[in-house]
Amino acid sequence: MNAEASAAAPELVSVAQAALASNKAHQYALKVYSDRLQAELAAVDKLLVGVSLTYVDEEDSGLDVPGEIQIRGGRKVSPLLNTSELAHERSPFYADVSRRQRYLQATTIHSMRPRELSVLADAVRNENRRILTLKAHQQGTQPPAADSPELDENTEGLDWNRIAQTVVNVTAASYVARTAQECKVRWLGDRHPKFNHACWTTEERDRAKELVSEFQRSGERVDWVDIAERLGTNRTPIDVMRNAIVRQIHTWDPSSEKRLAEAVEIYGVENWSLVAKYISEDALPASCQAHWHRSLDPSVKKGRWTDEEDERLKRAIVAFGKSWVDVATVMEGRTSDQCREHFQEYGKKANKKGRWNEEEDALLREAVEELGTKRWKEVAERVEGRSDTQVWLLPFVSPILYVKPLLCFSAAHGGV
Repeated sequence: MNAEASAAAPELVSVAQAALASNKAHQYALKVYSDRLQAELAAVDKLLVGVSLTYVDEEDSGLDVPGEIQIRGGRKVSPLLNTSELAHERSPFYADVSRRQRYLQATTIHSMRPRELSVLADAVRNENRRILTLKAHQQGTQPPAADSPELDENTEGLDWNRIAQTVVNVTAASYVARTAQECKVRWLGDRHPKFNHACWTTEERDRAKELVSEFQRSGERVDWVDIAERLGTNRTPIDVMRNAIVRQIHTWDPSSEKRLAEAVEIYGVENWSLVAKYISEDALPASCQAHWHRSLDPSVKKGRWTDEEDERLKRAIVAFGKSWVDVATVMEGRTSDQCREHFQEYGKKANKKGRWNEEEDALLREAVEELGTKRWKEVAERVEGRSDTQVWLLPFVSPILYVKPLLCFSAAHGGV
């Protein structure tokens, strides 16, 4: 037995060595493949970082610009007129360009983003450190510690131009340039550490409503600054106003619809916040936008859809799927809501016309028996070929439907 093992040993060693060599080669191949994948991922990350497409000449093709795509042989397109030339004082369009810039500045709202708010807090802290360190040097005292609350809380002597410049320098690549006054109002009116931004308690909200009622009973105009101070919980006046009063639901009437038309004529269809303020303090931007497009927009068609529109809608759905915003771009005079509702009503299934047969009667009875008389959309899904509108009309065709819903459908179907 030992002799047989000794004879087989060289063969086993040879097999083991071959296996080890194969394993080593396989590991090397995996490493090469892994490195190649890492390189490809790094290249993809560079492309994702960029937001622009740059065309370069062949002699510049060796230039490695992070975040941009270079096309060999491509050339950068130059506009016929440069924007700076249009805005020049000697330009014949100078007055129009200036008017548009003033309009955009007055109507466009750019709320401070989290990154800007963080930079603002750091800028205020650094400004306080500069002021307090200089003051300590003049008085021969120790400067404030790095964790001193005074660096965040002090509001005296702050150079807001310096603070605004810091915010602009750090965030200029991504955000709107902020003015000194804007930074000051944002910090002193909302972001200062003294303000309480925690969730409101029931007692706190009830107390705020009680203070508002005192002003209303006296006939005076509500002073939100005074209420915030009397509340004593370090809330901002805006925060108090949001929680002390309940926004009324705006209802549309001829008068408010007239103001909506006037506001759209003034501000256009891209400044719904300003449109809402023009109409009423209770009007919401989303509500104004929806009501305009659904009811008042003169370019939107009303009434029945034509066969040509139905056919175009079918082709649009094939091309864009159920992306109704895209579908509406090829449906002249129809909104995305109209396209969606029309598809759900008529396009989802080929609706049958005329009298109902016995099989449909039986399906309808079973559906109503199970689902009741208030869930017509679900009932219609049980009866193939009939829309929810056809089913929903039954109670109006037969008034006794609510008394004996399972016995009167055949008599009602004739006119549906």
